[in-house]
Amino acid sequence: MLDNKLVFADSQVLTSGAVTNVTSTNVLDMGPLASGNLYRNLAVSDMFLITRIESTAASTGSATLSIKLVGDNNTGMTSTALILQQSSLVAVAGITAGLVYKTPLPRVNMERYLQVEYNVATAPFSAGGTVSSWLSPTAEGDWYAYNQNAGEINAF
Repeated sequence: MLDNKLVFADSQVLTSGAVTNVTSTNVLDMGPLASGNLYRNLAVSDMFLITRIESTAASTGSATLSIKLVGDNNTGMTSTALILQQSSLVAVAGITAGLVYKTPLPRVNMERYLQVEYNVATAPFSAGGTVSSWLSPTAEGDWYAYNQNAGEINAF
């Protein structure tokens, strides 16, 4: 079971034909803040960002992918977003179906709205490269069925 309000992307396509930042379909609203407060800290809450590669990526070049969790003070994510977390670059050969990236949410001040950015760099994906990302109260994040034999990376 998965709370739809905690899903950033569900089988989102990263194949745009360009080297670009692809933002997650959904923005998470963590709720209003008390008057005068701009940030919140989830230091008392263990939550994990889970990203699963749904289909193996292909590229005619040397495409790479990095995943960022960003925060902003508006739902349109139009002001300068704070980068809360960023993965290292993963080469296209390592972006295979079933691979799961999981990392705890950082214990830092966050703005009200959260979104995931998928940075496709060096060259575009020519096929595949769909992803799903969500927040989970467990590192296992096994809310969905996935190919456990495909391997997993436990942190960014």
